[in-house]
Amino acid sequence: LKYHKARGTVVFDIGEESKDIEIKIIDNDTFDGDLDFHVILQNPVTSVPVKLNKAVTTVTIFDDDDPGVILFDQDTVTVSESDQIAKVKVRRYKGCTARVSCSYHTEEATAKEDKDYKAVEGTLEFQAGEVEKIIEVPIINDGCYEKDEYFRLILTGPVGGVKFDEHTDGGEERCIAIVQIISDDYLKTTVDRMMHIVELDSAPSDKASYADQFWAAIYCNGSKEEQAEASALDWVMHIISFPFKICFAICPPPPPPGGG
Repeated sequence: LKYHKARGTVVFDIGEESKDIEIKIIDNDTFDGDLDFHVILQNPVTSVPVKLNKAVTTVTIFDDDDPGVILFDQDTVTVSESDQIAKVKVRRYKGCTARVSCSYHTEEATAKEDKDYKAVEGTLEFQAGEVEKIIEVPIINDGCYEKDEYFRLILTGPVGGVKFDEHTDGGEERCIAIVQIISDDYLKTTVDRMMHIVELDSAPSDKASYADQFWAAIYCNGSKEEQAEASALDWVMHIISFPFKICFAICPPPPPPGGG
């Protein structure tokens, strides 16, 4: 109940034209929405005949306990495989005076359950005054080189009057975040460099002689000029791939376009 029931008698003295009736309103921290109740005048007692012109009035209690709006702090969250846990922040704004909740669950995309991440689901509950929550999703690190992949984290079923932001992915019905899993930088960079070296050495060449091929295989990054600017990682890649470079250098250069 949002108000205290009241009952009594309104007495008008001679010459009085109006009276106030006071009804105590109960303020709480629960979102109930706007509520109406009626105040009724009846059984007039007078020394002369009198008519009740308006015997019923409606009082509306506006609920100022706005539960707010829930949304993800970021539409896209990026996590590395080695992080092991993806921490996704959920925010609440435009009000936080009531206790509210919503459901959450993961959904596959290019990343797959039990291969790239562990599926999670549950209920996210905000107490009155709380404006942030964290959802944790375990990430599986298989130690293998993979392209960047992603899955979805979805909020549904708002309870307690709270809403989702209609301007975010999912609209008013649900809220969606993308969790992108990237391979570790060191592993990804190493494999990409190896692939680049092999692709360059195995691609058709327009060099005119074996000598050019051998010099390109011997120099780090393919030439004396490039070698002068090579980094430590370039040298490591060069040493690892050197046997393969020599093998490719042994192969005869392709004939020029049109035969020969």
